Amino acid sequence: MDPEKAVKRFLQHLRLERNLSPHTVDSYGRDLAQFFQRVEIDDLLVVTAADVSAFLQGQAEAGYDPRTQARRLSALRTFFDWGVEHLNLEASPADGLENPRLPKRLPHVLSLDEVERLIDASDPGTPLGLRDRAIVEMLYGTGVRVSELCGLTLTDVDQHRLLVRVTGKGSKERLVPFGIATRDVLLEWLEGGRPPIVVKAPQFSDRVFVNARGARISRVGVWKILKRVQVLAGITKEVSPHKLRHSFATHLLQHGADLRTVQILLGHENITTTEIYTHVTRDTLKRVVDELHPRP
Repeated sequence: MDPEKAVKRFLQHLRLERNLSPHTVDSYGRDLAQFFQRVEIDDLLVVTAADVSAFLQGQAEAGYDPRTQARRLSALRTFFDWGVEHLNLEASPADGLENPRLPKRLPHVLSLDEVERLIDASDPGTPLGLRDRAIVEMLYGTGVRVSELCGLTLTDVDQHRLLVRVTGKGSKERLVPFGIATRDVLLEWLEGGRPPIVVKAPQFSDRVFVNARGARISRVGVWKILKRVQVLAGITKEVSPHKLRHSFATHLLQHGADLRTVQILLGHENITTTEIYTHVTRDTLKRVVDELHPRP
């Protein structure tokens, strides 16, 4: 069974049946291509657990980050599990292999003062300045992913109930509340900055955020905006959409939100993904005890 043809069928399955993003599908394709190039096997049926194990050992010896190794093992597991179901493989050669030990990496966040400086850095006297300020406010005020922000339409935003409908990974929808401050900044953009820009490309007039030409804004466009705003705000830390998402979650936990609530707001399917933030609740509880216990 030709591995190259099998991989092509698998990637088509990811695109059409699992509705994964092009970026995710490309990542699977690269990982699988590297595996089959390294093991030099031209028949899928003869791949063994020893082949997979040797590939992972080679990755470790080559100095690949443990997270990269874990991602590639996950890609192999998913591919071979699919092969068992659709290609009549007897068993997955990736079964039973342990994930590499991952170092604990706590998310770096911005302080509330830094977030406010980012929001205030853009010029509210220009349409694009209003847009840039609204983008920072929405990323921090809702914790949405940058891809989710780029996909927002006007009908997704309920200004009266202070809710935004977000389409996340796997086309799953969730409702995320936002505050009055976020609503006010968003309204300034929608009513004052957006109208003279969207007329340039009427076919994108349903989008909440557009680029300077009136077309749908891209993830790269949002990154560039944040880099520009970072310079204007005089912040030396790296600023990214994901860092604003981390800051949203961390600040909520610091002010008393529970982990389950943050999981729902972030759209994490599994709470183990959210548990990276448990250091925040531990630090907060320790501070409360240190400050309030009668016998410190």
